[in-house]
Amino acid sequence: TRHLGRLHVHSTVLHPGCGYAPHADAHDVAIVTLAGEVETLGRRVPAHAVIFYAAGEPHGMANPGGSPAVYLVFEFHR
Repeated sequence: TRHLGRLHVHSTVLHPGCGYAPHADAHDVAIVTLAGEVETLGRRVPAHAVIFYAAGEPHGMANPGGSPAVYLVFEFHR
């Protein structure tokens, strides 16, 4: 698309008890959970869900479960 400068996609495995502190990105981010469970901004999200953060919106991630959380991250750069 001519409206998207660059699409960056990567997969992540977040082990139980691990995570990262809230931060904000200059681009939109969509996360598709594939396995396990994640917690973001006080909300638990199961597998097979989509999470969206608009550019500039703080977000962090943790794995509160007992098994690895697997998810895809899509970064939409202008």
